[in-house]
Amino acid sequence: MYKRETHKQINQLIETLWAVYIMNFKLCLLFIVIISATLAEDIKRNEPCKTPKDADGLCVPLNQCQIVYDGVSSRNKTILDFAKHSYCGSDEETLVCCETPSPIVSVILEKDILLGNTACGLVKEEIKIWGGELTNIGEFPWMVGVDYKSKKTGESRNTLCGGSLINDEWVLTAAHCLSSQHYEAVSVRLGEWDISKDPDCEELVANKFCADPVKIIAIKETIAHPFYNARNGLNDIGLLHLENKVQFT
Repeated sequence: MYKRETHKQINQLIETLWAVYIMNFKLCLLFIVIISATLAEDIKRNEPCKTPKDADGLCVPLNQCQIVYDGVSSRNKTILDFAKHSYCGSDEETLVCCETPSPIVSVILEKDILLGNTACGLVKEEIKIWGGELTNIGEFPWMVGVDYKSKKTGESRNTLCGGSLINDEWVLTAAHCLSSQHYEAVSVRLGEWDISKDPDCEELVANKFCADPVKIIAIKETIAHPFYNARNGLNDIGLLHLENKVQFT
């Protein structure tokens, strides 16, 4: 009799706990449905929204917002987080908040001073120098070479990329020069003309002219464009902050 009563109490306890579990599950499910319905009412395609940078934008399909679309496949955590926080809803497809472009101001030029599209803006061309010619020593003093070292062994590697001085402590370069998994940019070479010769000399008529010694300045900071895409070459631009200021001559 005692055992039968004990089993009965245990069964009642199990049934009670199961009923509580089912009730909690239903409440959670109802809560999720209510929240989802509330969010769905607020989400509409092409509605105004705010980007993660608090800029004005429109809620559009992911494939219509190039910056966020590229960011989804990025390995950079900051860019990936930006893409994730751009989500603004769904309308049969994922919607993201895409920044509204600034109004374009049309300017009429008296003379076409820009390069045509056959010589400017080319991406992934096999020929890297377009219409190039041999230069003279000192002809382009703002050009620099970028030296590297191995991230694994620390072994030095001479000039693998180039850049251009834009003031006395900053160099404009390409983002692909800063995205190597094996090498890091450590210094720039100023006054270099021919990396296979030291010193740089050339014959002018009957005289031999040699350049001043190359100056090497360490790099303090490298900055690649946050939305550089190695697959298609877009946004291939970067900056080098030099350790010391360049003394112009």
